[in-house]
Amino acid sequence: MTSSRQKVTPEQVHLAYDKAKYVYENPGTITKAAAANELHSEHKINEGTAKDFIRIFQHLRKGSVFKRALSEYAMDYFLFNINRDYSNDDLQTSLSALMKHIVYREEGNPKTGRKPVSQHAMRRLHRKYLMIINNSKSESSQLSDEAEQEAVHEKTYSTYRDKIDLKRAIEEYANYPLEVITISNTLFKRNNVAIALIKRYRNYKCQICKISIKKADGSEYIEAAHIEPHSQAGRATLHNIILLCPNHHKEFDLGKTDVRYANNRDFVEITLNGKTHKLLLH
Repeated sequence: MTSSRQKVTPEQVHLAYDKAKYVYENPGTITKAAAANELHSEHKINEGTAKDFIRIFQHLRKGSVFKRALSEYAMDYFLFNINRDYSNDDLQTSLSALMKHIVYREEGNPKTGRKPVSQHAMRRLHRKYLMIINNSKSESSQLSDEAEQEAVHEKTYSTYRDKIDLKRAIEEYANYPLEVITISNTLFKRNNVAIALIKRYRNYKCQICKISIKKADGSEYIEAAHIEPHSQAGRATLHNIILLCPNHHKEFDLGKTDVRYANNRDFVEITLNGKTHKLLLH
C-alpha cells in the first residue's frame, strides 16, 4: 500500500482476504464499498486500503492487471490461500495478473511522469508459486509437504538451541490458531512446521528400527505418520506423530496394525503384523 497509509497487520490481511473472497463469491450480496467500510469500521483497516484489497483479489481471480500494490506479506498470503481455496488453474490465472502488475510497475510511464519501480519481491513470489504449480503437476502432495518441512528446517535451524526450546515450539505451533504460520517472511502450513520440528526433536530416526536415510546433500530423510489420522482431525503433536522409515511407514499404513497408548500417553504400543513395538512419545 502507499506509504501514507497505516501499516496493515497480518491479522488484518487475513480478514481482508476473507472479506474480498466473500464479495467475489457472493455477487449482489454486498458491494465492494460496503465491504471496505466494514473492514474499516470493524477491523480498523484504512478504507482506501480495504478497497485495494478487495479490488486486487478480483483482479487476481480474473487474471487482469492491477495498479495498486500489496505488501510482500499480503500478496504471499493471498496467493497461498488462492492456491488452497481454488485450483492450480486459478493460481495460474492469479500469477498472470501478478506478472501484468509487475510489468506495469517496472515500465513506468514517461508520458505521465510515473517512474519505474523495481519489483524484486513480487518476482520472487511469482517464481515461488510458479514452482508450486510445476511441482504439483509432477509430485504428490506428500512430497510437497516434505519439501516444505525441509524449508522449515533450514529457516529454524539456528532458532532453537536445545530440546527444551524445540519441545516448547512444537507445543506452541501445534496449538497455533491459524492454518498458516509466517517464518522469515515465508508462509508455511502449521502442520508442516510442527512436523519439521518433531523430526529434529527425534533426530530424524525411525522410532522402530532407529535408522534414517542419508541423502546425497548430507541431510537426513525420515517420514512422519499420524497415529490419529490427519483426515480425522489428528493433530501434529508429539503424542500423535511418530517417525518411521519408508518400509515401516508402509507397514503402518497397509499392514495389520493395532495401536494402544500407555503410561498416560507417554508411550504408544504399535503392533505391526503381530510384532509389538513400544515407542516413546514425549
